[in-house]
This record gives sequence, structure tokens and C-alpha cells, in this order.
Amino acid sequence: MMFFVGAILTICVQAFYDFVIRGDGVFDPVGERRFLVDVRPRVCYLVTGWLLGRWRRVWWVFWWGVRMRPEDLRPGRGVITVLAVGVGLIWFDWRMEFRYYGFLRRAYSNVKRKVTAISQSFLRICCGGLQLLPFPIKKSAEQYRHRHEPSLQPGEIRLLRLKHWVPFLGVRGVLCPAKIGDKPLYEAISYTWGTSKDQREVTINGKRFTTSISTYDALYGRSSMFRSRVVWIDYICIDQSNDIEKGSQVKMMTNIYENATRVVVWLGKPLSARLAISVLNEMANLPSNVDSYRRYEHLTSSVQWIAMADFFNLLWFTRVWIVQEVTVAKEVLFICGGMAFTWDMLRNWVEIFRDPQMSGLLGLTKNSQKAKRNISNFNSIVTAQRRFRITAPYRKSLETFRTADAIMKALNRSDPSLGSKAGEPSMMDNITAVLMPLSLPFLLTDFGDFDSTDPRDKIFAFAGLATDEANPAFAPDYSKPVEDVYRDTAMYLLRNKDPFCVISCAGIGSKRNLKLPSWVPDWTSPPTGAPFTHPSYFDDFSPDMRASACGKTKASVHFDNKTPDILGLDGIVVDEIAFAGKPFDYSAEDGEGFVVDEVGNKFWPSEFIDNYIWYEEAHNLAQNHASKYGTDYAAIEDAFWRTLIGDQTPFKRPAPDILYKDYTQWVELSKYNDKIAKEILAKERKSLPTDEGYWQTVQDTATWGTALGTCASMRKFAVTKGGYMAVLPTMAEVGDVVSVVCGCRYPLLLRRKGGSRGYDGEPCPAYELVGECYVHGIMDGEMMNAETSVERLLIV
Repeated sequence: MMFFVGAILTICVQAFYDFVIRGDGVFDPVGERRFLVDVRPRVCYLVTGWLLGRWRRVWWVFWWGVRMRPEDLRPGRGVITVLAVGVGLIWFDWRMEFRYYGFLRRAYSNVKRKVTAISQSFLRICCGGLQLLPFPIKKSAEQYRHRHEPSLQPGEIRLLRLKHWVPFLGVRGVLCPAKIGDKPLYEAISYTWGTSKDQREVTINGKRFTTSISTYDALYGRSSMFRSRVVWIDYICIDQSNDIEKGSQVKMMTNIYENATRVVVWLGKPLSARLAISVLNEMANLPSNVDSYRRYEHLTSSVQWIAMADFFNLLWFTRVWIVQEVTVAKEVLFICGGMAFTWDMLRNWVEIFRDPQMSGLLGLTKNSQKAKRNISNFNSIVTAQRRFRITAPYRKSLETFRTADAIMKALNRSDPSLGSKAGEPSMMDNITAVLMPLSLPFLLTDFGDFDSTDPRDKIFAFAGLATDEANPAFAPDYSKPVEDVYRDTAMYLLRNKDPFCVISCAGIGSKRNLKLPSWVPDWTSPPTGAPFTHPSYFDDFSPDMRASACGKTKASVHFDNKTPDILGLDGIVVDEIAFAGKPFDYSAEDGEGFVVDEVGNKFWPSEFIDNYIWYEEAHNLAQNHASKYGTDYAAIEDAFWRTLIGDQTPFKRPAPDILYKDYTQWVELSKYNDKIAKEILAKERKSLPTDEGYWQTVQDTATWGTALGTCASMRKFAVTKGGYMAVLPTMAEVGDVVSVVCGCRYPLLLRRKGGSRGYDGEPCPAYELVGECYVHGIMDGEMMNAETSVERLLIV
């Protein structure tokens, strides 16, 4: 009777807990299965404990368990068996996660800490006594630790065969080499290593091997009681102490994930995962984003909505390695908090927040700005995956591939129905994939926000994915310092077809963490503003879409083997910065100072005020000092608004005149927002306007706002000595000089560097690169013609 009461109580408690944390979410069959899995060990615990309290029944249980007759059980063997079960139960009780009774967890933690300290002291005494023995111990502890075999042969990888899961034995496996060309069957695991502070041990080839807690959890989650499973996981399958092997295996990483039967993404065991996934499933099942918005517009402070933001804040979404791990995968399975979902499900969830209204709702949640960036980065991965699959057969010969016939074949290969649907968005997506392949400059530019534990992995993570991977200069080498890796990569890119893509990420105009030449990008701290020069093959088909300050000149890049830190560029210095304003911070971050009004709108009043101050300062500089465009107010105003957006939109250059109307609306809106923000801070107003006219104006200026954010965000407005308006990097200064370099579409801002020496070691004038800039009036080759005499500019 006790068994049934205990089991029922356990199930009721778990069911109540499951109902509370699920809230009003939709029915989740995966979650209910997880509920049953959670109940099972507790029921077994109660049953076994009850049986141990009823000695007459114990023999009956063991008889069924081991197929043994009662008369065969000797008294000594029975006592030993009972003791073993008792010790096992104590251990299980110790390891058990009490999800409801926090005081029990604390009590067990205290007891465990004391017992551990006593055990360690006892072991020290024993080990000290063993040293006094007259005979040697046969094996030391180190001999029981797993060591990787000698380096793998070319084309070989290690695979880990996980043994059947057995209670109390932890993770056990066997490492064995395999030829990647033989197409072995295995799962590749994608996860985050976590910190080295918490470690666990697994058994590899019968010996102990120390791993991170994340690695252990991922392997434990893939272990099965019913069958063994073959997996590839980098922490164990690569000898992390062997830099040569790491380099060769990283080079093969794309093939490893591409040939896996599927990629399993282990997202850990966050407590809020079930809540987040329930909400996301519900939103995905609603007819439209409008319905999602109406349902959740007043629930952005609920625990479900916060859990969803926490889900997108998981560290996995920030890893640079995931770009290739999921881009090349045949199938992707995600596991989070014991719940599984597919790639298509996650992609649909992310697609929800591409809607401006839903993205705005997410922005009202605590810690949501990082989540929004992660969602944006994930969209970039979706695009990269599409490009990879379309161009995969042609990755080694993209230059000969981009013909009209080959493009249409690639489009039809991706989706046969697309060949007759020219002009539709899906068709444009495919054309973009063809014209913008996964080159190294593209990958470094689009995925610069992703993080890595080793700074060198910001480069090496794309070693196998990039279409220009065949160049031997781009081979992963973990014996090199990070500074040498970054410099060699920059030198390799500067010798490429479009060398100045790398320049868009370089310069001292933004924060840098490493001591590098100014022309070498610090990929540990990418520039805050969007690059002007983007690696795009659209330029080959629509030259009118691009600026060309260099005219028709060709790039001329010079290096000297004796002084690899000096970059030589042919060009001219054309002007100098005379006046510069403050940086334009167009986007708010999580932090103090935000206000949630009575309607539920979340905004930063200081942002409204600062944006209008920035506009007024820039406008005054233009009207008072920009003499190059005449003295007429209208002419200066026309040049001013075009300068703010780089005189282009995503699809047209120069910007159409109709945008002037959007500009004037934006100015009036900014002025009005400034007034509203001051009134709210002074407690004279309680909310943003609720009338449709206000929000219609916000919507009407969206195109202008996007163009403004792309060009001016995290940059300064300035005026040169020659009277030109300019947009400069964040840390530009008065006195920096504007240069036009052969082959470089955008002017480069330079800073004079005293005490520099040239290739021959002699003192000579040199510059530091501040960054690329926009100067209105010199963007179409006005400074470069047939008679222009260029000089060698030395960049250090």
C-alpha cells in the first residue's frame, strides 16, 4: 500500500510542477514524454526503498531480477547483494536532483562537502603510507589516464563509439580512427565547451579522460541503454594538446560535419527551456504574426516571454563554429532541456521575429537586445546555408560558374519551380546566393560578431567553408601567435581580387584589443558601424550601384618581406578634417534609463534626445562650414541629407530624390520625439502618442531610417578644410587626412605617424589607417584622372 501511495504522490507533485512551469502554453508531447522520464526514477526510488524495508520481499525481487531460485541464494551472497544495493541507493540519492525540495539539496551539499574533505584527508594518509612500502606500486594514477594515440594519418579522423548506458558507470566509449573518405556512419555533436572550472571524467578505452561539464552532458545525453552510438565530438576526437593535429582536423571540419548522418546540437539543460519552446511552438502555430502580436503584446513581462529571450541568449547562438557546423549539415537536431526540435522548427521560430512588430515586442523584454542580435546572426546562417547548398557543386570554380546559363541551372537545382519565377523574392534569394558566394572576406564580414574561446578560431573556423580555402596561405596553424594569424590573413586578402574588403574591417577608428598594424583588422573587436565596402559580386553585374572614388584605377598593394608590418598603397592625400561632431549611436542597448509607458511601449528617452542633438550639431556644421556646395541653403541641404545616408539605398545609387520627403519627415519626427522625451523625464507626460498619425509617420520614415543607420550609425559627421561633408569612423579626430587610393572605392582616413621608417629602414612619412569614410563630392572619381600623380602611402 505504501508503494502505491508514494508513487501516486510523486506523480501528482511532478504533474503539478509541470503544470505550473508550462503556464498557459500549448500541449507539448515532447514535454509530456520528458515528464514521464522524470517520474520514472522517483517511482523506482520509492519501490526499491519500500522493498528494502520489507526483507521478505527482497528475495522475491532479486529472484525475478537475476533468474535465480530462492534456495540458490547463500546467506553471505544475499547480505553482500543487499549491501551493494544499499550503497547504490545512497549514491543515487546523493546524485539525485531534488527539483522541489531546496532544503534537501542544501543539506546533501553540506554533507557531501564534509564527507569529501574527510575522504581526501584519508586518501592522503593512505598514499603517504604506501610510499613507505618496501615494494613499488605497479601503476601510477597517470597510467590510468587516457592519452591520444600518435597523430592521425591524412584523411583520418577519430570516432567515439559510446557504449550502452549502465546506471552508475557514467559515460564510457571507445575511440577508433576512421577514413573520412570511407563514409563512416556517425553523428557530429555541436555544443559549447563551457568553462574549464567544472570538469567531469569519462571512460575512454578503459581509461579516465577529463572533459568539461558541457562535453560530459552532451555525451551523457546521447548515450543509450539499448544500443551503442558512434559520434564525433571535437573535445575528445581531436588531441587538443597537439597543435599540428588540431590544424589538420580543423581544415577537415567542414567534411566532418558534411558527411555526418546528422548534426546534433546540444544546447544544455536550461531550466526555462520548456517554457520558451512552448511559447515559440504556440506562436508558430498561430495563423499570422498579427495574431501573435495581439496575444502577447501585454505579456512581454511574463515568465514565458523572459524564458524565450533567455533561450535566444544561449551561448551556442554566439559561437563562430556553428556557422559551418549547421551550414553544411544534412540534418540538424536540437536538444535543449531534454526536449528535441528540428532545424526547420527553429528557423520558423526565428522567422517570427523578422516581423518588425514582433521584433519590437521582443525588445520590450529584459536582456532582449542580445537576443535580437543573435536572431539576426542566425538569419545570416540561414542565408549562408542556402548559398552553400546552391553553389556546393561549383565551389572550386566560381569564377567560371557565374554565367547566365550556369546561374539558372543552379537555381533550378535548388528548387525546380524557381526557374520560371524571375523577380519573386525567393528567386532573388537564389541569385544572391550565386553572386555572393561564401568567400573568406564575406564570411569574416558577415559573421564578425560571433565569438570564440581561441581568437585564432575567428579565422580558422572558416578554413573549410570558404570558397577560397585552397590557398595554402590560409591553412590553420595553431603554433602561430594570434597576431601573426591575423596579419597573414590580412596580407592574403589584400592580394586577392578585391583587396580592400579587408580594409573595411581595419583601422584605429574603432576599439581594438590586440597590438596589430593599423591595416590589420582586429577580429576580436569588429568595427561597430556597417562596412562601406562589402564583398559582393553584384558589383560585376551592376557597376552603377557602387561608389568609385578611385575612378578607373587598379589596386596597387605592396609588401616587403623584411618589414611585413608595413603596407604600401598607391594613392593621394586630398583633404584634411577641420570639424567633427560626436558619434551617432542609432541603437539602444539593454541597461538603465529605459521607460515603459502606460501603453506598454519601451523606449529610451535619452536616445531620443541624443539623436536630435546629433542631428542639430551635424546640420549646423554643414550649414556653417560646408562651402564646397555653394551658398544656397537648398543645395547644402540636398548635399547634407545625401551625406547622411551615403547617397544610396540598398537598391539604388544615387539615392532617389523622393527620399528628401522622408528626410524632412524624419527631422520633424526627431524634433517631436525630443520634446516628448523631455516631457516624460519631467513627469509632464506619461506615454508616447497613441494617434495613428504619429505611428504612420514612424512607418513612413522606416526606409530613411534603415539607410541612415547603415551609413551613419556609430560614425561621426565632419567637414573637411576643403568644405566637403564627410562621415567618419567613431574615433576619427580633427587633423586626420582624407586619401584616395588606387582601386579602393571609398576614401581612406589616415593619421600621420611620426618616427616611422620605410622599407629601407630610413625615416620617412607614414600613416596609421583610421578607417574608410564617405566624402560627398569625391565618390565618383573626381580626384582621380589620367593626369593625377600618385604617391606611395606607407601604412603602419
